[in-house]
Amino acid sequence: MKKLLNISGLALGLILVGLTFMNVNTADAQPNIGVKGGLDFAKLSYSSSGASISSSSTTGFVAGVYTNFEMSSGFMLQPELLYVQKGAESTFSNTTTTTTLDYIEIPVLAKYGFSAGGSSFKPYAAAGPYLGFNVNAESESSGQTTDISDNVKGTDFGVAGEVGANISGFNIGVRYDLGITNIDDSASGSGMGDTTNRALFITAGYSF
Repeated sequence: MKKLLNISGLALGLILVGLTFMNVNTADAQPNIGVKGGLDFAKLSYSSSGASISSSSTTGFVAGVYTNFEMSSGFMLQPELLYVQKGAESTFSNTTTTTTLDYIEIPVLAKYGFSAGGSSFKPYAAAGPYLGFNVNAESESSGQTTDISDNVKGTDFGVAGEVGANISGFNIGVRYDLGITNIDDSASGSGMGDTTNRALFITAGYSF
């Protein structure tokens, strides 16, 4: 049932993104469609009794497509469809466990491009919500990999903020994902309170 709900939610998300692309293509302003990819440095945050505890970060990758279209001078809306690896690395009693959480993530960002005169270097800032659908969850410890999908919620909601620059069609960006929802779905809980995702992305892309 959980996998069916994940698939249904993902299908709905893809439909919404598809409708956004269709609406953009029929708008007066011509959209930019692009691809992007890079690295992310992710960890999990545990909140218990008002205290916040963070794990060590783990390195993954992010890749996907995006479109943006101008709403007014300098202001754009940028929906994206990304594959993101999140997770964490934790050490207990001299045993290191690496948790890998893979998501199909759909951010919708409000983006503002700053004027740089006639220069091809155009900085920007962006922020907005994201919705992630978990497609894989596993932990690795002492050379053994365990499927932990039943212990991880199928969806993750949060907010993202990014700064970067466009350079003649190319773009570079640094983004921070702040998870809001508790992703722990185990019967007994983690024992450390709410568990939320955190991730820092460094990406490069190209707009067609």
